[in-house]
Amino acid sequence: MAQTMFAQIASQALPIEINSVAVSSDGVIEPRSKDRPVAFRFAFMGHRFSGQATGTTDGATLTIGADLLPLPYSIESRQRRQRALTLLQATRNLPHTRLLTGANMSVRAVGEIPIERPLTAGRVIGGITVLLVELLPYLALVAEFLPPLRSPKKAA
Repeated sequence: MAQTMFAQIASQALPIEINSVAVSSDGVIEPRSKDRPVAFRFAFMGHRFSGQATGTTDGATLTIGADLLPLPYSIESRQRRQRALTLLQATRNLPHTRLLTGANMSVRAVGEIPIERPLTAGRVIGGITVLLVELLPYLALVAEFLPPLRSPKKAA
């Protein structure tokens, strides 16, 4: 059994892609489909991002996304809503990222970028970095112009 595991690892093309092998429930290393997505999560500037890298015929596609804050209603603050909509519009022409309205009426940051194969950790982290650098000024504007509303304190 140990020889089989080493033989499977040795037969992999270098560098080994992050999604190319898996350990089964009985401890055997098994090859995985190269088209199976690699999912991950991380935090950046106080926001929880999720993402995945998915193999394509000519490489891979890396996508990330995070709900930033609820889209303000006009009745809450017309100014906050206008600022949010202005930020959404400002990202329309960015090459890889956008701020848009999510399904639950939130302001959502999304990004997508092609990356080369083999799908290594360095290439995934590099792609994430490109997307976050592009989003960085807009995330800073969200923090500056649309801070979370303070909830009223409850009487004790």
